[in-house]
Amino acid sequence: STSYDDYHLGHYFSGSSGLVGRAAHAVQWSAREADVLTGTDLSAPATVRAELARIERGDFGALALGPPCNTYSPNLAEGDGRYQLRDWERPDGRPTFSIRLRAKLDLHNGFAKFTADASLRQLRAGGELLIENSAGRFDPRSPAYWPEKAHLPPIWATTPLQRLRHAAIAMGRPLTLLHAPQCAFGPGPHGKLYQKWTEFVDAYFSGSSGLVGRAAHAVQ
Repeated sequence: STSYDDYHLGHYFSGSSGLVGRAAHAVQWSAREADVLTGTDLSAPATVRAELARIERGDFGALALGPPCNTYSPNLAEGDGRYQLRDWERPDGRPTFSIRLRAKLDLHNGFAKFTADASLRQLRAGGELLIENSAGRFDPRSPAYWPEKAHLPPIWATTPLQRLRHAAIAMGRPLTLLHAPQCAFGPGPHGKLYQKWTEFVDAYFSGSSGLVGRAAHAVQ
């Protein structure tokens, strides 16, 4: 496997706040935060190739990815009930006659593919991995269970993320799924706040002093 940079964090779909980078610096890690808002357009093929090469050569001891969730989130995906972009039979997208919605699906499916491709390279390089997205609401055993939204599949049901999960098992680095109540999301029709449950898929080494191991222990 590739030798990775022990104390360098790669954070993709980071937004522009710099919060994660500052947290990394606080524990003596360096960080590279990449987002279209800071000049890294992960819908551009040349940029995707360059970033995947960076990960494959082992630039990051820890890799964090938080692809946009609004075609998966139960609070956002249905556009106030006007449409549903994904279902369990078609987690990669339902047919739509809307050019705008088709473009949105294609964009977000491209981000899911980048997330899976980057994650696989990180696992092969031997580094730590964390993926963050909206929680699935379909499992009665989960604290995030929401019967009225159980028909909406999470990002983990998409083809790229399913392939990643199987590949991780095959290479002996199975992914762990954690749940956390991240924040209240705003008032719904009932006048109450939606609880935004978030799921984290991670892979780290037991006893590691890395960032993902610390984060996973904090969530647990």
